Amino acid sequence: SICNEISGKPLDEIFKQWVHTTKHADYKLSRFKVKSTPKGYDADVKIERKGELMMPLTLAFRLKNGNTVAERLDGESRTIEKSFSFDAKPVSAAVNPDNEILDIHEIDNYSPRRRDFTLDVPFNTYYPRDAFSYRVLPIGYYNDVDGGKLGLRLRGSYDNYYDKFTIQGLYGFESETVDAYGSYERPLGYFGLDAAIRAEAFYREGRQGGQLDLTKIRRKSLYDPLAQHLSLFIGYRELTDTAYVFPDTYEEGKDVYAGIGLSMYPKTDIFETAASLSFAGSIWGSDFDYQKTTMSVKFRPGIRVPSPVKPYLRFFWGRTSVDPPLQTRFALAGANM
Repeated sequence: SICNEISGKPLDEIFKQWVHTTKHADYKLSRFKVKSTPKGYDADVKIERKGELMMPLTLAFRLKNGNTVAERLDGESRTIEKSFSFDAKPVSAAVNPDNEILDIHEIDNYSPRRRDFTLDVPFNTYYPRDAFSYRVLPIGYYNDVDGGKLGLRLRGSYDNYYDKFTIQGLYGFESETVDAYGSYERPLGYFGLDAAIRAEAFYREGRQGGQLDLTKIRRKSLYDPLAQHLSLFIGYRELTDTAYVFPDTYEEGKDVYAGIGLSMYPKTDIFETAASLSFAGSIWGSDFDYQKTTMSVKFRPGIRVPSPVKPYLRFFWGRTSVDPPLQTRFALAGANM
């Protein structure tokens, strides 16, 4: 073929992988060590091919003098170990820095990973591929018990997907109490692609609790409009101070629960839809005894514009049985959605 003639290499196997298989490209820069020599510096690298797709690779070194040196590798071996010599000291290395091969896991393509700090402002969707992103935002609230509250929120992640965490703290000036919230989320490869685990815990405004979620997305393609988002969850919540709640809306006692959920997000050019169905109930250790079923469908415009007003139309149905606590009945009315 023309491609074979121009490159001078047999490319039939590469095209066969891309066109006729579902293999994916995934390379990892697992070692990058630099040592000085009498003539300059040597960089020792190790690259692992974790995916089945074999592709030629670009290995780029950034030097201390500001220059960048790129090397080409065939990318066929499962493990590539090589040393490169430079006059100036290499300070970082990157495999496939421009993602020419559509690597499905770019986070492990860089060494060392740098840290990126920025203000967590709305509509900022930029996450550098070669850095762990930290986003900081001063926050403030007011309620009748705490009075004015000031605090800080810190969020971090790789590419807004890997090792996502949130830490938030607020101090109430009148109550002299500190509210705290934390969450952590990461992919869970044991259950295949699109699986994740998420944990959160909180102590704020007279309540404490936490929840653990296992999630899995079943879809035929990345943009499948009928992708199914499945979740298993277990959690605990408890009221610690009745001053923060309205009368007859919350009962004291430990609410320990577990459940399963299904969500779908079909989209059209006119509107976006969010549909969900969940079953949950109290489990061992709870002071309450109940089961509940909820369904929700939400519609919002398909075209989004930067605006503080976000219109949507929502339909909600819920049912509970046995002896649910007041907060569960209050939530089923849709008041907390």
